[in-house]
Amino acid sequence: MPRAFRRGGTIFRSPRRFSHTVEEAGPERRRSPRRWLTPCASSTRGASMSLWQRLRDWIQPAPPAAKPPEQVSICEEPAHPSPEFNRRFTTSLRSADPSQTRRRTRSGRLRQRGLPVWRCDDDVAQALGLSLSELYHFACHRLADPHLHYVRFTIPKRGGEERPILAPKPRLKAIQRDLLELALHQLPVHRAAHAFLPGRSIATHARPHLQREFLLTLDLHNFFGALHVGRVRGFLMAMGYGWEVASTLALLCTEAPRQAVLVHGERLYTPTASRSLPQGAPTSPMLANAIVCRLDRRLSGLARSLGLNYTRYADDLTFSGDDPTRIASVMRLTHQIIAEEGFELATAKTRIQRRGQRQQVTGVVVNQTPGAPRARRRRLRAAIHRYAQACSRGEDDPLRRRQLEGELAFIHMLNPAQARALAAGLPDGPPVANAR
Repeated sequence: MPRAFRRGGTIFRSPRRFSHTVEEAGPERRRSPRRWLTPCASSTRGASMSLWQRLRDWIQPAPPAAKPPEQVSICEEPAHPSPEFNRRFTTSLRSADPSQTRRRTRSGRLRQRGLPVWRCDDDVAQALGLSLSELYHFACHRLADPHLHYVRFTIPKRGGEERPILAPKPRLKAIQRDLLELALHQLPVHRAAHAFLPGRSIATHARPHLQREFLLTLDLHNFFGALHVGRVRGFLMAMGYGWEVASTLALLCTEAPRQAVLVHGERLYTPTASRSLPQGAPTSPMLANAIVCRLDRRLSGLARSLGLNYTRYADDLTFSGDDPTRIASVMRLTHQIIAEEGFELATAKTRIQRRGQRQQVTGVVVNQTPGAPRARRRRLRAAIHRYAQACSRGEDDPLRRRQLEGELAFIHMLNPAQARALAAGLPDGPPVANAR
């Protein structure tokens, strides 16, 4: 019989070899035959103490001793962590499930998908041109941090609400752009996705829904916020990366909303929610499209089985078809699929548009031919008229002209004929008449 010792509720066999099987102990308590392995004062000396420390750290690292509240320092990590902190940080990324810590990089799967093979954080740091300490400085999640890697601001939404934007600072933005170029551009994206992709736009998103009997538009609530760090890490592991690399990349591409607090006169920033893909980071759009690929596959298959069309532009989902009796079925099944995929619908933004009314998809009218809404074209025609009158008085404004040309270019992307008709009133000839 191999020797065994007990640690808590677990029996370990053959303590001289750590690679042996770990078996769960039964409800009965078994006395350890190797008493010197227990942490008693008479047995933890010299080599025995060293072995006990190794076993204890390997099984379950002991928590740090508690300090009085008035002596606790919230921010204990330096701006550039030491090698010891780097080691502890890497260890802390491991899951409580031992099976997850054994996940290794699957080189064959990564090569098949065209992704770079990174087996450890050193490979990631070398590919991004960083030292390991710099990589952990930008990727480490701290409960309180004197530094912010993101600039937070808001932009107004159509409903009067504010959309929070987290824009990375220049150094982190450059790192994320390098990561996007090296790896994220090769991630698989479903053909139903039309946002943030070269060659696709709101025009390509609206084109499959032209001249349909009905249009069903839905909106996902808190789209980027629902893609938290755990989902990003799980997706990267499914692509073939090991636990260590997937955790570091997920932390590098996510951030938590933070608020400022004063601790012993020092200004620190503490997270108020879990980390998720920030709106404003260059890596967020591509990761979002790739992670939502399974949702796109399921909704596309549902639409195909019901004889409908389906496209997605960021958090805007659109179904269209010629059989209005399918509306109830597609709404019920879509709600179920979206909930199973970990998202939530903004029910107040659900719209059903019939052929007899104006059908609009992400700002594009699709009743007959794609084009801009009539109200938008009227406003642009009036602005061009006022600009032409100002030019006739010798009050030419180059900035205003560039704004009008940009608006004309947008309408030209949707409907070139509408853009040419509007550009005819612009002084010095239409700028988009010969555009493709």
